[in-house]
Amino acid sequence: MSNKILVPIDFSDNAHTAIQFAIDLTKKRGFEIHLYHNYTVSSSSFEDESKESTDENFKADILMSDLIDKLKANNPTVTFTSKCERGIITESLFKETKNADYSAIIMGTKGKTDDTSVIVGSTTYAVSQKSNIPVIAIPVHYQTKDIHKIGLLSNFKYAELDTLNEFIKIFGSNVKVQIIHVHYHPDSEADIEDKLEIWKYQIKKHTEITDVDI
Repeated sequence: MSNKILVPIDFSDNAHTAIQFAIDLTKKRGFEIHLYHNYTVSSSSFEDESKESTDENFKADILMSDLIDKLKANNPTVTFTSKCERGIITESLFKETKNADYSAIIMGTKGKTDDTSVIVGSTTYAVSQKSNIPVIAIPVHYQTKDIHKIGLLSNFKYAELDTLNEFIKIFGSNVKVQIIHVHYHPDSEADIEDKLEIWKYQIKKHTEITDVDI
């Protein structure tokens, strides 16, 4: 398993929250953090957007360099690397994951330009749909440093066990799993309860998680 985490950033508040989540995780699990920024003519965070793309590259490099310096100063035990390149994140990010071995992508639920009325922004949604490695989306108001309980939205599919095992690789197995099943009512409540109990047993059998609730 790789010991690197990929964190795409756009220098927004949510990106900084995602970085902090990655740092908290890294201090417990020993990962390295690679910050990745795609820039366009309008993404540099500087007020003057009339310069050529070479200037945008330079501005992005300055922002990244300053950020890395601050992160290293505040987190001397964490290894940070970084990369800035021009492109569209939903295309170039997957080239990056093919060229290097990452355990997961950690990113904010929304960036600078995403609609505040939605839960997950368009970029995060697109990345999660296309990625061949786990994508962990962090809301801007994330505060919890320790994860003790997770909710598994379940429809009794074996792919859910794969998801839990991927979770364990990244976060460890010392968590409680709450199985959440939403249904209409084609089956009786008793039948559904039986299915949940069977699924609870399957989770304990096929993963390292032992604390499971319904």
